[in-house]
Amino acid sequence: MLNKIIAIIKKNFESRSEEFYLAISKEIVATLRQEDGTNYDKAREILQGGTVQVDQAVEYRHRLAGDYAYYSDLLLTIQSRKPDVWNELRSEVKSDAQANKKYEMTTDGNQELWLKSKLKAIEKMMSAFKSQIDLANNEYNNAKHF
Repeated sequence: MLNKIIAIIKKNFESRSEEFYLAISKEIVATLRQEDGTNYDKAREILQGGTVQVDQAVEYRHRLAGDYAYYSDLLLTIQSRKPDVWNELRSEVKSDAQANKKYEMTTDGNQELWLKSKLKAIEKMMSAFKSQIDLANNEYNNAKHF
């Protein structure tokens, strides 16, 4: 999705530099961080509340799958720029570990870490919803035999 946004921006601002598009994409990700949470927060509240209805589990598992795809696309965009940035940083330091630490301090590095953490949390919530769905299916199947 971020690539689509950047393409639209480029179409409307053809004379701008690559730094302009990078700054816009960083601003979009920062804005998403602030506005983030609609499905994520609701799903977390449902899971923390204890009992989960099957229809809620199915609905939020699908919503989280959409969020997962979206955040994965953002991560892919950031990771596509990583090799060039990382190689430049690597030439400035003595080890790969130092280059990794230096990369993590960049905006892209910080965003990459945030997105990976977000994706991991979404995976865990999707798994929890799947467990609830599986449990309900097993209960239903067992009830049919009595």
